[in-house]
Amino acid sequence: MDAAPLMAHLEATSPERRKAALLDGLEVQAALHPHEPHWYLPFIGVRAAAQGRGIGATLLAHGLARADRDGLPAYLEATSRRSVPLYRRFGFETIGVVESPGYPEIFAMWRPAR
Repeated sequence: MDAAPLMAHLEATSPERRKAALLDGLEVQAALHPHEPHWYLPFIGVRAAAQGRGIGATLLAHGLARADRDGLPAYLEATSRRSVPLYRRFGFETIGVVESPGYPEIFAMWRPAR
């Protein structure tokens, strides 16, 4: 994933008072990202009104099927404690937590190849 466009957007749109915390948190998050070949599942989201209906699990299963076909592990970042149990049901384990002042708590999660 090319992070340059995202970083340029954040730099251009983030309030000055938040930039240092944002960049520090992103640095911690990047340090947790594995370097070995893997499928990265960066974004899975379901509107609040539709949550709890299995939509997120269906999306995740689809992404993991691709990783399994390729014989690769998978990595994702859970952006809430509430979503961690969902990912654990699919075989993910927490490998680190982003804890940086002024930055959201994020759980780095890894699923071995199957």
